[in-house]
Amino acid sequence: MDAGPIYMQEATEVASGETTGSLQAKLTPIGARLLRETLRRLQEGLLMPQEQDESAATFAPILKKEDGLIQWDQPAMMIERRVRGFEPWPGTYSHIGEKLLKIHRVNVVAADTKGSPGEVMRADAGGLWVATSSGFLGLEEVQLENRKRLSGVEFLRGARIKPGDRLQ
Repeated sequence: MDAGPIYMQEATEVASGETTGSLQAKLTPIGARLLRETLRRLQEGLLMPQEQDESAATFAPILKKEDGLIQWDQPAMMIERRVRGFEPWPGTYSHIGEKLLKIHRVNVVAADTKGSPGEVMRADAGGLWVATSSGFLGLEEVQLENRKRLSGVEFLRGARIKPGDRLQ
């Protein structure tokens, strides 16, 4: 929850492919600079706190590893945002057969098409696409348990995955 008075703030652009990790790297120097400036201005008596609307404050739950399990019955856009928001921690994953498949990067490749949620719709040199409740996700970067991180297309070269298979 974010509550209490505001001393200084600065807006920054959030890029469309931004992850939690990349946003943190972008915000860290901004936060450090603002902290130094806030302390300087407070010491000089040049800064007054401004109240914020605490009724608009929200609670953010503590994330657990289990929160990263992808629910394929959600829309593609929601899953794509979750993957970006959970990178690098707690990460997102699914299962293919009995194996864990970490999913590091995805792309919404078709927003309005239908398929059975979790069903592999494409598995070839053109990509690895999985159906959601609304649209298809291209799995751009994945990692099978105990293996190295690969692009979706590289992963397919060694995996026995075909259209009709299911991620759970």
